[in-house]
Amino acid sequence: MSNSQTLMIKIHTRNLILALLLILPLALSPQQGISASFPEPQTYTFTIQQGTPAYLQNFAHVEQGCNWMGVAGQVFDKNGQPVERMVVRIEGFLGSQSLDALGMTSLATAYGPGGFEIEINDEPLNSSGTLSIALFNLEGDRVSEYIPFNTYADCSKNLILINFQESGASPTTPTATPSPTGSSAQGSLILQGRPSAPDAAWITNFDISFITPGDTQPTASYNVSTDQFGAYNLSNVPVGTFNIAIKTENTLRAILPASSIQAGQNQLPDVELKSGDANNDNFVTATDFSLLAGSFGECLGGSTYNARTDFNNDQCVTAIDFSLLSANYGQQGD
Repeated sequence: MSNSQTLMIKIHTRNLILALLLILPLALSPQQGISASFPEPQTYTFTIQQGTPAYLQNFAHVEQGCNWMGVAGQVFDKNGQPVERMVVRIEGFLGSQSLDALGMTSLATAYGPGGFEIEINDEPLNSSGTLSIALFNLEGDRVSEYIPFNTYADCSKNLILINFQESGASPTTPTATPSPTGSSAQGSLILQGRPSAPDAAWITNFDISFITPGDTQPTASYNVSTDQFGAYNLSNVPVGTFNIAIKTENTLRAILPASSIQAGQNQLPDVELKSGDANNDNFVTATDFSLLAGSFGECLGGSTYNARTDFNNDQCVTAIDFSLLSANYGQQGD
């Protein structure tokens, strides 16, 4: 090596050392206007609903059968109402293929009024955490975390149901003990999927609460049963104006708003209760689908029979129950 080449190497080495000596103090010490601490974590307004993801057999594209795999669901606000025109994005890898796909709520009503659907493949494939889903508003702002999910090479799991729920949903409230008054009330429930009355299928237990408008705790609560016509009677009900909440263990809650209860006998309006809430959380979601799938085809006495998924109360879990749940999927009770 010549003397000139040796001199150039020495100069380059010296310049590199000088550059590092200048840069390292800047990198290792906090600068004016720049925080040396880690940034605060982002807070998002939506998260996935409890019980999702859930994995089911594709029911919205029966003609395609196993030649389909997709993600579907709904987005709900704080009050449990479907949110329209939200953008759902799925990114990542499925097998060796990269994926970046979009959907929009309210365009796939097979999954409910605010339904979305994104087809991700023409057959079910296995993946473990390589795909993620997130929610955006129309301005392009991300309003949820990217949430990873799995897929399965299983025709009975080629529909991945994922719902989003806005943060801050109101919690349920405790019940109170009724105060005797001498007044009474009677009414009837309209129960979906039941045969013509009178029939034993109309007999069901339910909870009914009298809530003063503006209050959170009920003034009085009762657990009673209907007869073979769906009718019921209450004694010792409170007098005044109440929001009257009615719910069975597998239907959505319905509320009769601002109902006046007078001294003596009172006739309450008929109330229709929507079926499908198998886990009794006042939503009809993928969790309820999963419970129904676990007892589908079973009758009373069977090892996997679940009375809460027997929505028409005929002592068997059949396609009728599936249809009742599907009709109310994605909805929340009052």
